[in-house]
Amino acid sequence: MRNTIIAFILLLAAVSGNAQPRPHWSPSRGGYGYYRGGGYHYGGPRVVVAPRVMIPYGGMSYYYNSGFFYRPYGASFRIIAPPIGISIGLLPAGYMPVYVGPSLFYYYGGTFYQRNNNNSNYQVVDPPMGAEITQFPRGAKLVVVNGEQFYELNGTYYQRTVTDKGDNVYKVVGKNGEINNSPLPQDEPNVGDTINELPEGCKTITLNGEKYYVSPHNIYYRKITGENNQVSYQVAGKPSEEKK
Repeated sequence: MRNTIIAFILLLAAVSGNAQPRPHWSPSRGGYGYYRGGGYHYGGPRVVVAPRVMIPYGGMSYYYNSGFFYRPYGASFRIIAPPIGISIGLLPAGYMPVYVGPSLFYYYGGTFYQRNNNNSNYQVVDPPMGAEITQFPRGAKLVVVNGEQFYELNGTYYQRTVTDKGDNVYKVVGKNGEINNSPLPQDEPNVGDTINELPEGCKTITLNGEKYYVSPHNIYYRKITGENNQVSYQVAGKPSEEKK
């Protein structure tokens, strides 16, 4: 009977141990989750155990551990993008040196650092435009802007490109939630040039009994009907350089 009770207690201990959740990083979901009973349970980007280091900055308390920054979130801690200017004593293991021109930066986990002037700490800096990293920024989301694909992480936009050596890299092309890849404006037509379709936003006016079409850039077009009643539009006038 005694052996039966001991075996039952050991069985309960084993089951209880297996039921404890184990932290697990999920890049595809951008956060931490837990395994419960052999299945995956997503818990959001937060941890229960307090990170190792507390860093006061800007009147707030931030927590840091192994390259990631945290803020208290209820009874747990949520991973955050660190504020620009906060410093750490040592770079996390696995950091990547990145040169942008003559300037040296350090990259890890979506964050760029530069060494302080006194060479004692490493300060979080604004992502430098043109910086190229060789690893995909973990947690970045695919976005499409004006028909182009980018990867966005914490307001920084990366674009995959190929170096002269044929290596794939991810280049910083936008930051602070802004990216400018608007189509370049076409060269303005010259007087006498013809086009098949009027630009968008043209208005119709009549001068000396003749009808003209004026574009938003104040370029004047007249309608021309050619062979087989084919319609085109000829540039009849444009603003002078002094009026632009």
